[in-house]
Amino acid sequence: ELAHAFVAEMSGGVAPRELHEGIAQLLEGRRTASADDETMRALADGRLGGVRGYYLSALAFVEDLVAQRGQGGLNELLRAMAETGDAERAFLRVYGKGQRALRAEASSRLRRRHGS
Repeated sequence: ELAHAFVAEMSGGVAPRELHEGIAQLLEGRRTASADDETMRALADGRLGGVRGYYLSALAFVEDLVAQRGQGGLNELLRAMAETGDAERAFLRVYGKGQRALRAEASSRLRRRHGS
């Protein structure tokens, strides 16, 4: 819960839930690399739904953001959210693309690595 308070404070309260959940898991030390192959294949193929699928998907998205710009990129994203008061504008400023496009690219990379 401390991670959620940190994300809310850093982002000025505008961070999307998916970012909250992914960052919280990352700070807890969770990684998608710890998931078994079948779970990751199900996630990549869109067959892993419910709460488990949501949380693993959020973690995979945040890991993808970190892979692109490092932890500093996430920090910059949260600061940009607070400065702009708008999550979408912050994604555009820091990553050069909106959240939907970044999510689609992350899903595509996940399918290439783990999909059946």
